[in-house]
Amino acid sequence: FFARKLARSILAYANQFDVVHYHGHQPMVGHYIPASVNFVQTRHDQGGDCITNVRFRNGDVCRERSPSACAQCIHPAPGPVRTALSAIAVERYRSGTDAAYARHPVVFVSEFLRQNYRATRPQATLNKSTVIHNYLDEQLLRQTELAAAPAVPQPQNQIRIHIAGRLDAPKGIAAVLALLAPRLPAGWVVHVYGDGPQRDLIQAGRANPAIQMHGHRPYADILQSTLSAHVVIVPSVWEEAFGMVTLEALRLGKVCYALRRGGTPELARYSAQGQLRLFDDLPALVEALLGEQHFADRRGGEAASIEQHLHRLLALYSQGIPAP
Repeated sequence: FFARKLARSILAYANQFDVVHYHGHQPMVGHYIPASVNFVQTRHDQGGDCITNVRFRNGDVCRERSPSACAQCIHPAPGPVRTALSAIAVERYRSGTDAAYARHPVVFVSEFLRQNYRATRPQATLNKSTVIHNYLDEQLLRQTELAAAPAVPQPQNQIRIHIAGRLDAPKGIAAVLALLAPRLPAGWVVHVYGDGPQRDLIQAGRANPAIQMHGHRPYADILQSTLSAHVVIVPSVWEEAFGMVTLEALRLGKVCYALRRGGTPELARYSAQGQLRLFDDLPALVEALLGEQHFADRRGGEAASIEQHLHRLLALYSQGIPAP
């Protein structure tokens, strides 16, 4: 229903443009747009095959590929009828996405995301797909650094940790705080930015005053906090398609601790050697963090600005524009 509605809205204006680039959350929109329209979509999450978009269930990554398994995200004991109906709906959803990907170009923001879809839909035609990483405003990052006040020298044992993200189970923030808070050395402070359904849970268990909750804040505040941090933690336990918090930390020169999951390992190209530190689980991450004696900014890696990818986007757009 929503995909058709979006397609109708796009088609009402498409003839005014050389290309339509769709960044929304309905992957099958292209199924309802004729091949004659120069239509491109970008996939930012796992919504091509997972209706919840995150492939995360019961506190861990969901590895199920069968459409019938999706009923368990609707009801803890779905029963045969609900399971059968859900399987039909999910198969229809995925088939519509297959058709959209076969008809129009699709940009995946990581190779992980493309391979994940291929694992679920091995029969899908992906020869019109490409991988173009997300990008950020590097000029804004540089301006943030230039505008920052000179850092005030702090005692050697004062360590500022930055965490930002939605406060829900897939992002792992409550989980890493539960491991970290009881063991924080003197002078270590964790600044948490974000809001979500687990905020009350975090607040209720926050006995350590070194855990500072800032809630939802403007982007400029997030960048300032990242810039002033000694280290950034991205504790996502779901498979991030492409973590922008991680990318921002790396491009600001911060050491970043994260899990070896999803598209995160692909971000190493934007970092200096040893800057992106990946672990198999949160306990291993916390142990390594607490064992670190010295945190220092590191600079290196590829730029992550739009200019780095623009030529590929323009080439993709040009494929669907008729020659004069």
